[in-house]
Amino acid sequence: MADADDDALPPSKLARAIATGDVDAVADVLDACEDDAATTAVVNEEAPGTWASPLHLAASFGEVEIIKLLLSKGADPNAEDIKGRTCLHVACDAYASDATGDLKWEDSIATLVAAGGALALTDVDGKLPTPGDDASTMVTSAVERAFEEGADARKAQSEKRRIKKKEKFDAIMNGKIQAHVSNASACAIAVMDTGDADGYKMGSRGQP
Repeated sequence: MADADDDALPPSKLARAIATGDVDAVADVLDACEDDAATTAVVNEEAPGTWASPLHLAASFGEVEIIKLLLSKGADPNAEDIKGRTCLHVACDAYASDATGDLKWEDSIATLVAAGGALALTDVDGKLPTPGDDASTMVTSAVERAFEEGADARKAQSEKRRIKKKEKFDAIMNGKIQAHVSNASACAIAVMDTGDADGYKMGSRGQP
């Protein structure tokens, strides 16, 4: 897991392609991967600081063809961001807040559920994906299906989330420890290079 400072990193080439809705550019990025394992890793790569996946991003823009492409390459439709929100949360929120009536938002939700196997899971606040009270029949049917099929996954979700959070915390701490050790080693080398400083002489404490 990257440090919080990585929030300022520029978006990846894949993220830029998704944000502009360029399906061909997304395909080019994925085709450049050396094998299927590398492709799967790329389509599930978490953005620093947010843990959002490329599929989260595609869902936020309602890019249906990109959603289909990412799913076909192994994107996890139930990956959670740092707030425990899945792609279905993102797609439902985008649909609920849309004022244009563009059908891509409906299609995004239907695609995530029907083609992707997205489940209705809870975020860290216990909220399920909600498309709003005035959602169309197509959307409500998809979300209801996701809710029914996600029953078992919701039971196991808490433990899975605890393990993932611990793994990420451990990764952060290990990174900080390694950085501390590297800095300490650099300081020790600098002291030895001086020959004599603060009781050190040629790297040996207290020796004449």
